[in-house]
Amino acid sequence: MGSVQGIYLLTSGILNQEENIAASFISETCVGKELNFHAVLFNIDVTHIPDEHLPSRYADSEQAACYLRNLTHEGNGRFHWFNEKGIVESDDIYLLSQEMEQAIKYSKICSDLVQGVRDRDDERKEQFMLEDGNAKEEHTEIITPFEITEPRHTQLTLARLNLRNAEATAKTRPSTAWKVSRRKAGLPEEPYKDIAATPQRSTKSAKKVQKQQFYIDQRSNNVGTVYHQFPKSKSVRKQVPEPIFPQKEERITSKQWIRKYGLNKIKLNLHKYLHGPICRHDKINAKGKKSVTSRWFCSLFPSAVIDGSIRHVDMKSSELEQYEMEVMRTINRYTTRLQWLLSGSRRVFGSIVESNVVILIDTSGSMIDYMEELKRELTLLIWQQLREHDIKFNLISFSNEIKCWQDDGTVQPNDLSCHDAVQWASSLIAHGGTATLEALQYAFSMKDIEAIYLLSDGKPDTSCKLTLEQVKIMNDKKKIPIHCVSFKCENNSANEFLRKLASATGGRYHRCHGEDDAQLAIHRMLDENQCSDHDDPNFPAFTGDDVRIVGKEIDKARKYLTQSREIRQVISDYQAGKQTTDEGKSGKDDKRVSNRPFYP
Repeated sequence: MGSVQGIYLLTSGILNQEENIAASFISETCVGKELNFHAVLFNIDVTHIPDEHLPSRYADSEQAACYLRNLTHEGNGRFHWFNEKGIVESDDIYLLSQEMEQAIKYSKICSDLVQGVRDRDDERKEQFMLEDGNAKEEHTEIITPFEITEPRHTQLTLARLNLRNAEATAKTRPSTAWKVSRRKAGLPEEPYKDIAATPQRSTKSAKKVQKQQFYIDQRSNNVGTVYHQFPKSKSVRKQVPEPIFPQKEERITSKQWIRKYGLNKIKLNLHKYLHGPICRHDKINAKGKKSVTSRWFCSLFPSAVIDGSIRHVDMKSSELEQYEMEVMRTINRYTTRLQWLLSGSRRVFGSIVESNVVILIDTSGSMIDYMEELKRELTLLIWQQLREHDIKFNLISFSNEIKCWQDDGTVQPNDLSCHDAVQWASSLIAHGGTATLEALQYAFSMKDIEAIYLLSDGKPDTSCKLTLEQVKIMNDKKKIPIHCVSFKCENNSANEFLRKLASATGGRYHRCHGEDDAQLAIHRMLDENQCSDHDDPNFPAFTGDDVRIVGKEIDKARKYLTQSREIRQVISDYQAGKQTTDEGKSGKDDKRVSNRPFYP
């Protein structure tokens, strides 16, 4: 047989072989393999068996149990014995009972220890109370109060008292505060400042440095300073942060998701790190001569073309390697988000982010070839998004006439309502025209809806311009977004109408186009880790808003990754050339000649 991991023997007696022979065979078979032999014994107590009915190898229940128990222990298995009254013996129950007995034993030991600690604590409290009572009886002497004399004022204290008196008299008559001459002054300036006349300074700088001044001796006015806290030194170099992404996909639009986890938000924009000055070699000074300042800077820093301008690079190769590692991790996370958007019912309908929606389904005659696929996608939508995320919904089909699943409005999703919705969707039939405006008017008449999802494969029967104007009038006060889904539509004018309708109402446009090529590119980027090249693998031109925004951010990150590797190669070539130049200069005469311009 194949790779078997366990053998279970269900019997009511013993085998014909001897116990030692069977045990040796089972031990040799199970040793060195992931194979276990288990035995289950079932017997019925019979008080008397006639001699003519005795089997060739007869044994009572105790002998059979001992025989099978030894076999299972040789085969690293378990033994189980039961009869018509219940379980007689079981290795599993025996192990559990052993653990329970050990736990009870440990619990009893712990309770004894706790009780011992409590008894000892009570004894200590009683002993302390007796000692305190004896001490109070012994120490009964009367304590006389100590007379405190006022200390002598120092020069600084006298100066502050004089200043306080001067401020008190200044309220009645104007007077100027006396200040020590600068030639002989050694005292700090704070005691002699006129606080009312001096404007208040900001306390931000005082929080950074904390210091304390004191007199060195009493004869002179020499002052010393003790610094307690210094400002924290900040590095002038920017560190590459490590972005934090959610493990579970959030049910929000791609626009909101990029605002939270885009390259600018997580501070991985390469151009923010390469903020060096622009290198201009043809700069002319006031005298009409070319400046040599930029050329001298080019000998100190490598240069690279960034956004069409030559800039000096002040980043290290190690910093760029750290940046590339974080960008590659970010690209993988963006690709996972894109794969999530192209999976399940989100591939056709997009991500439903509201909590109370109405879904309009086009069942005109042009949908007759796609009705079976549409019914499968509707079933997947109901169970995967509406039921799982507890979204209230209602279904409306429209052609020449309008059919509504629930006339009372949206309903709470549960198993019963979802089964009913799937059954209603499976009975849809494609026929007639496309009354898009009437379906939208019917959807706007419902109460407490948050969004409308319109699925169609073409333009309405009425004028597209008239439909857009009427929708704008109806939605002027309600502000309900209409998310348009293009289903199997290759007409550019129809897709443009759906895109304008979504944009005019603040909704999103979604079209399932090129998903096979996108899935292949995602597989190559995630499984084969081929995100190093900016052009290969290449995503198709997405037209849906959600997938287009994420795909655009992925292309931007791959562009930054390519630029970072090119700049790192420029730094490597610059360092190699500088090392060669230094080695050449070391062999020549030691002439101290500098290319640095002279500044007076």
